[in-house]
Amino acid sequence: MRTFDETKTYEIQNPDRDNGYLRPDILVTAHHEAIPRKVLKTEEQIAEELRAQGKEVNLRTNDETHEQHYYVVTEIYYRDGKRYGNDEDLIRDEVQEAQEAWDETEEIQVYVPFTEEQKKDYLRGKRERLLLAFDIWEKAVLRGRESEDEKVMQWYYDLLDLKENAFKEENIPERIKYYL
Repeated sequence: MRTFDETKTYEIQNPDRDNGYLRPDILVTAHHEAIPRKVLKTEEQIAEELRAQGKEVNLRTNDETHEQHYYVVTEIYYRDGKRYGNDEDLIRDEVQEAQEAWDETEEIQVYVPFTEEQKKDYLRGKRERLLLAFDIWEKAVLRGRESEDEKVMQWYYDLLDLKENAFKEENIPERIKYYL
């Protein structure tokens, strides 16, 4: 699935998930205008074509509505050598039905940069497991299994202040990584 910026104009290959989030969205790739209903051939034109092919075509009038329609004879019945009836099919206009306007779409992701508050919430969530590792280290110091380290304490204060450099893998003290 492709990822775009908020304006959906630039594709992003590697979005920075530490500074924003992805949300699902839809990109319109093509728009098609509505197509009106169109008569391709009238029933009169079709009747003339069928007559030209040698088929029998009848024009009938509806007694109630007084509408006239063409019928093509599909089968003729004979009895004692005389024609006594036939089957007919109604000839209708050949039409292209109307079609509403439509869009071709693609499912995408949109990268949304964090607001200041969202960034703090994200870092607070990320900080939880680091604080657990720090607590284990601190207990080990109190029990005498680890020695106090000023570098770890400075990192801890940066973590509490939500300084971004405290979250970078290379800045997490090795003694804390041990307890992760």
